[in-house]
Amino acid sequence: MKKFPIRFLGLLAALFLNIAIAGETNNDDVNILINKSIMAIQNKDYEKALSFINQAKNVNYDNNNYRLTNSDDSTLAEIYQMEGQLLEILGKKGEAISAWYNCLNYAKTDALKKEAEVHLKHLRD
Repeated sequence: MKKFPIRFLGLLAALFLNIAIAGETNNDDVNILINKSIMAIQNKDYEKALSFINQAKNVNYDNNNYRLTNSDDSTLAEIYQMEGQLLEILGKKGEAISAWYNCLNYAKTDALKKEAEVHLKHLRD
């Protein structure tokens, strides 16, 4: 398992605050799962953190079995960002590439698009 970078924790904290403050989604369950993932990362339990991120991707709205939708693109991009980072830490290169492509697909900001492109370039080299 790779050494846990402090910068990664800072990015995760900023991500969580961004989701909570910006109100990208009204679904508290997503925010709770992301928070649980961050706590698991702080405990260096990356597999558990990844399981919370996977659950966040599959949160149901209004008990109608809807996944996060395209109207939640920013939230999905940030979830895939976390997933990509966690998969990299766990050494799951192929899955990380897929997560970063998903992040790039849903990203709304140039900064997040650039980050996804940098990770993809690094993983493909």
